[in-house]
Amino acid sequence: MKKLNKVREMYWNNEIDTTKLFVDGNSNEFDATVANLMENNRIQAKEIRNLKLEQESQAILLCEVTKEKKKAIEDKAMIEEDKRILANRLEEKSTKLTKISNMQLDTLSQMINANYELNVKDIEITTLKL
Repeated sequence: MKKLNKVREMYWNNEIDTTKLFVDGNSNEFDATVANLMENNRIQAKEIRNLKLEQESQAILLCEVTKEKKKAIEDKAMIEEDKRILANRLEEKSTKLTKISNMQLDTLSQMINANYELNVKDIEITTLKL
């Protein structure tokens, strides 16, 4: 077991020296260790590939979310601009309506005054005929 741990340590430190492993002449243990390390290496390589794929997927998702957020911000700005424009148009319409209402009231007042004047003149004419 000590030898296996030593081989693993050397493997991880990239220091495998095969001459040290054959000192006792038992290559079966070495072969098993190498096979085990190769299997671990294969599993870790597969895990790394999976993590890279997941990272790429997450990056794509982040880009999509960022684009959606940017679009939402732009849409909100457009809506705010539309709101401002509509508020200005409403204010203009309200001002025009107030002016028209005032003009109508002035016209009505003038018509009432003219009608009163006509009634007064009509009474005067009737009074003069008598």
